[in-house]
Amino acid sequence: MRARKKIFCRAAFLIPVCAAFLSCGLEEAVMLESPIEQRSTAGSIDPQARYFTFIENGENFPPVGYSGYEEMEVYYRIYATESQMQSDRASIASANTQYSSNGYNAIISRKYSELNVRGTLGGRTEIRLFTETPYVAGVWVNPSTGEGAGYSGSPSNVPDAVLYRNFSSTSGNSAAKGFDFRRESESDSDAHPRPKDGDSDTQYAADGTEWFVNAYAVSAGRNITTLQPVYSQLLELGWIRIPRT
Repeated sequence: MRARKKIFCRAAFLIPVCAAFLSCGLEEAVMLESPIEQRSTAGSIDPQARYFTFIENGENFPPVGYSGYEEMEVYYRIYATESQMQSDRASIASANTQYSSNGYNAIISRKYSELNVRGTLGGRTEIRLFTETPYVAGVWVNPSTGEGAGYSGSPSNVPDAVLYRNFSSTSGNSAAKGFDFRRESESDSDAHPRPKDGDSDTQYAADGTEWFVNAYAVSAGRNITTLQPVYSQLLELGWIRIPRT
């Protein structure tokens, strides 16, 4: 287990500040451990590898110090250009320090959206954003198969949770939309609309052959004294390519 830091008040002029936080020997506000890396994907075009995965960090149980752990969250952004995505990734990595919410603040300032998961994340989690044979989209918690998330040849290929984009749109139509953008031309096109100019989760450009989705996982909690939300250091999940057509 990692050694945990403490912040101590050492000057009289800090006493009023410390009193506001109940004690002068208060442990640092953010003591959450980030999710654990299972593997990071980096734009692979292999369907077997085109998913995100991570593990819930058991060191967050029981809650440590003043940070009460609540859940894991996943944040994503859709990019039209790989260069802009890589620029944002570098800036976020520079801000992403241990035992602070700096990384979380960096992704929010860059308009990342929390993935809309209809279910609970926990344990070892695998997330596949879109279906491509023989893999199906969804969220798996502690899956038994070693074939990659959503392998249709496995009896356990039924996902534990479903997922959707989480965005606002100038079109006014953003509820329960998927990432399988290639299916827009099919009969269920309304369920998987291609990103459009004005979508809050997208860096948009009309040209290109692919979309790029970059994602992070984070441990989320709440300061048990102030009840304000706190976040761990981000875990980079990597990025995937989604063909436009």
